[in-house]
Amino acid sequence: MRIIKAAFSKTFPITQYYEKIYLEAELNDGDDARQVLYDLKKQVNTFFYESNAAAEKQMGTQVKEVTTIEEDKDWEKVKLQLAGFKYKEDAEMFLAVTDYRMTIEAKQIINSKPSKNEKK
Repeated sequence: MRIIKAAFSKTFPITQYYEKIYLEAELNDGDDARQVLYDLKKQVNTFFYESNAAAEKQMGTQVKEVTTIEEDKDWEKVKLQLAGFKYKEDAEMFLAVTDYRMTIEAKQIINSKPSKNEKK
C-alpha cells in the first residue's frame, strides 16, 4: 500500500463553542507517515494555543500556558472551586475571570456539570 497523504484534525472546546483545526500533508517518497502525523498534530496544537494566546494578549489579558498547568499549585485551588459549583453556567462565570479559562481540563470539568436549563 502506498500512502500519499496524511491528515490530522482536532476539535477544541472554546466556552460553549468548538473550534476544529485540520491540516493535511502530501507525503514524498521516503517520508515516514507516522512522523508526518506527529508533526501535523504538533502544528495543530501549537496553532490553537498560540492563536488563543495572541487573542488574549490583544484583549489585554494573560492566560496560563496549558503545558505547565499540571505543575501549577493555583490550578489545584481553581479545580476545587470549580467542583463546588452545581451548574455549568455558574462554573463558567467563575472560570471566565481566571487565568485558566482557555485550558482544556477546565472546560472538561465545566462540561461535566448540568445546565440550569436542562430538564430534571
